[in-house]
Amino acid sequence: MSSRRAPLPASAAAVAAAVLVVAASAAQAATVSLDRPCYVGGQPMIASGTAFSPGAPVMLGGYQQFPAVTADPAGNFRVGLIAPPSPKLGARGSVPAKLTVTDLGPLAQTASADYRLVNFDVDRGTSRDPRTTRTWHFSGFATGTVVYGHVRLKGRTVANHRFGTATGECGMLHARAAGIPVPGVHAGAWTVQVDGHQHYAATTRPALVLKISVFVR
Repeated sequence: MSSRRAPLPASAAAVAAAVLVVAASAAQAATVSLDRPCYVGGQPMIASGTAFSPGAPVMLGGYQQFPAVTADPAGNFRVGLIAPPSPKLGARGSVPAKLTVTDLGPLAQTASADYRLVNFDVDRGTSRDPRTTRTWHFSGFATGTVVYGHVRLKGRTVANHRFGTATGECGMLHARAAGIPVPGVHAGAWTVQVDGHQHYAATTRPALVLKISVFVR
């Protein structure tokens, strides 16, 4: 008696093929997401993943290598990370980065999430005359933050200059203003504290402090 199996009918073969396609699709369904689209270097970031091998180690890499984590019994994970520093200096732009997640378990899943890196910084241009109007560049503020420059001289606040509102996923702003945004600039050691508060406070964080020396000409 022959032990050979009869070939599957065409309809049964189609069903089997469809099952294989569905299984393959399910095996590629792993996802990873981040809690924000843009980060300042050193800022906390949270990565979440789904559909990886249950209970298996998961490797996180991309722009830099992160510590490995273990997926839970459902194949999911959620982990806190620290954003890597931006390779671009200054406040005039952000750079793209990618988090790649590799499943070291039997499903061998791979998924990735794109994000951007930016500096928390200010750039007041290169003109040496503090009275000259130029474009100021700001980056890394929380989106929607109204950016102020608290102009101080000899321990006194001369003005609280409103530059504008940081927009976009990386909290950026470009504004036209003088190098020291007050009328009647004269000789002295000036400071401009840039932050998101309407009035000056030495304890405000985060903040950027510029020191600008003006000499008699």
